[in-house]
Amino acid sequence: MSQTLPDKDMASLQRRFKRGYTIEKQQNGHFRVVTPEGEYVKKPGKQTYISLPGTPSSVSLKAWEHELKEAGVLRETPRKSPRVRRGQNGSAPRSEARVAAFKAMTAEREKIRSAEAKRLHDRMADSLKNLGGFEQPGMTADLAHIGAMIARETGKETRHGVIFTPDLLNASIYRVKQSQWIETNYQEVWNDLCARLEAAESTTAEFFALVRRAKGLPETVTGVTTKAKLQPGDWPFRVELIELNRCLVDHTYQRPVDWLWVRKTAATFDPTLVGTLDVSERGHGASFAIMDGQGRFETMKLVGKTQAYAAIYTGLDVQAEAAFFLHKNMNRKAIHPYHIYQAKLTAQDPVAIAVGEITQQYGYEVSIVSASNRNIPEKISAISSLEEAYNRKRESGFDCLAPTLNVLRKSTFGLKEGNSAHLIRAIARMFERYVELDPHRLAEVIQERNPGWLLARMRELGWNQGAQTPAMMQVLVEEYNHGLPRGERLAKPK
Repeated sequence: MSQTLPDKDMASLQRRFKRGYTIEKQQNGHFRVVTPEGEYVKKPGKQTYISLPGTPSSVSLKAWEHELKEAGVLRETPRKSPRVRRGQNGSAPRSEARVAAFKAMTAEREKIRSAEAKRLHDRMADSLKNLGGFEQPGMTADLAHIGAMIARETGKETRHGVIFTPDLLNASIYRVKQSQWIETNYQEVWNDLCARLEAAESTTAEFFALVRRAKGLPETVTGVTTKAKLQPGDWPFRVELIELNRCLVDHTYQRPVDWLWVRKTAATFDPTLVGTLDVSERGHGASFAIMDGQGRFETMKLVGKTQAYAAIYTGLDVQAEAAFFLHKNMNRKAIHPYHIYQAKLTAQDPVAIAVGEITQQYGYEVSIVSASNRNIPEKISAISSLEEAYNRKRESGFDCLAPTLNVLRKSTFGLKEGNSAHLIRAIARMFERYVELDPHRLAEVIQERNPGWLLARMRELGWNQGAQTPAMMQVLVEEYNHGLPRGERLAKPK
């Protein structure tokens, strides 16, 4: 007769008994299993019966389960075969149908997002077209600050409840530029901006007003009125109000535009501080070449100005325009030596022309980039050093630039720092001072030591920046004299 078991694990085990097997409690409190024929079940291969204490431990219960399994008392748990679910027509599993439906839903969602991204891109591009578009230098940074301000004013947050910051919106506007989808919260910010620009009477005025507010700059500019009028006088120019679309920039002598300065100035634009542009009249007033004021010219176009007052010079050719640019800018904002050199070429400066011709003669090129930085061995950016070398003269009256470049070509061409300004200056000084200097020996010395070693030794001797070129000359003289008889050595430089 089946007994009620005191332990739930024992009861769970009993439910796995084959039909007809039961448990019987003995007088000593132990339990034994009875076969359908009424006999006690014995341990496999033994004459002892399988029994279990009345209060079994987990270990003894596990051993009992093993013995019962070996004795064939327990049912084997059948392995269930996977159930294949098919559709109503029995043609395809439901899981495959779900996958197909998910793919279709994803494709439709991507289609909708792509259309949203294109609409936003086109709308913003149209709103910014009068401001130079997405690619206008500094535009992304300005938009990021404006977007953060709009988000603060309208109480917008990201999907995760994070406050919008310029860096988040900077990444967002990059995606808009690429016609990539952005989350709805970001879309709302940019659509708000577009709505403001579209409703404004002047897009440029509204945009830069937003820039000033976003960056905490003054929202109004100082106005100055005057009744003073220009009086005619004996001046080499006349002042007139001209159309900006008739102005041009001649890059044969003008430097590249500083767009960072232009956008910063546009954000705080004050018409009373613009002054006049200096222009050269070309083609009897058909156009005007800007000689001074290129940055202000670009700023005025950016803020929507169409006219400006200009000091108009007449009768100047391109050479004279370049000379004007040089004289006007030499003592003002720092100009890269390369742009000064280009302006000198246009102005037909004899030194600049000679430097260019000699440099080209020895297979080099005057450049704005350094050969050591770009791995372009023929480029020389040490323009001031080239001019100094040309202006130094040998006893024969010839310049020192040609022999200097000849030595460099034979010894350092293609090497890092091979066109160093200190090498050029020091070698030129040696040709100026030492009539007995042997160019072939000097080239061999430099080639043997290499520019890196020479520059390191120079820095050891001339730690003071102003003394570096004399120190390089001292190093070259020492290396040149090494191994020579006393009578053939160069005198130490002073």
